[in-house]
Amino acid sequence: MIEYESDCFEDCLDEQNIEETPNYLEEFKAWVKDNKKLPKTISDAFLMRFLKVCDNDLPKAQKLLMLNYQLRTSAPNLFTKRDIKAREIQMAADIMHYFSLEKRTKDNYKVTVSKIHNTDANKFNYFELIKAALMILDTRFAEYDYDNKIADGDIMITDMKGMSFRHLLKMMRAFSVAKFYMKYLQESTPIRVVQVHIINPSSNVYRMFSMMRPFMTKELLDVFHIHSNGYEALYDYVPKELLPTEYGGTSGVTVDECHKEFIKRTEKNRDFLLNDDNWRFQK
Repeated sequence: MIEYESDCFEDCLDEQNIEETPNYLEEFKAWVKDNKKLPKTISDAFLMRFLKVCDNDLPKAQKLLMLNYQLRTSAPNLFTKRDIKAREIQMAADIMHYFSLEKRTKDNYKVTVSKIHNTDANKFNYFELIKAALMILDTRFAEYDYDNKIADGDIMITDMKGMSFRHLLKMMRAFSVAKFYMKYLQESTPIRVVQVHIINPSSNVYRMFSMMRPFMTKELLDVFHIHSNGYEALYDYVPKELLPTEYGGTSGVTVDECHKEFIKRTEKNRDFLLNDDNWRFQK
């Protein structure tokens, strides 16, 4: 098997020019069609994301796409048998709310929020949480962010309210899953993470951060922000008019409403997500 070096994602981010450049989508689609390893159901929006993050460098985008599918294929437990209506996935979606906000920042950044909703540690299954999160992420990746276009960057907000030591212990027991998740997100996903914000942290969050720090790239660490004194500092990065009401936002929507809307979108893509051949190298 050909190995696709994991540093190809860093190569894509070397140039930070995100101005509009010639569109190589048709050439990219033709290359996918001729590639015997790749599925033929990859959406235009998904391919555009790889071009976007690689500043329209087609060879780099191709290399990153191959790495993405190589990692997917290496983890069938996370990327196959993905049914949003399965009981375990429904439970995971109830425990962790995960969604992107409808509006973008003035810098054209998309904001994604994750939050522990059901804090009962007995129901906390880290593996199923990651599987559900990857499904929701793929639902977004398969579509354009707005007007047949891709956002220029991503801001991640993680609300850690309710995270207990028991939650942390369960994460540690699934450490191989956490390690793979970090590798997959940092090395092969077609997003440019410009900011990561941790809100409502506890001492357990700092322990979790210490556990994951060795597997985080310098680029990710450089954009990491932990807010321990409310949300005022967060507003310097994400305006109130974008945020749900729980965070002092004025968008007029709640976390629960945002989450339910994203689940509906994922359910609409149920058949596409369920077809395992869409998410791995072809045999």
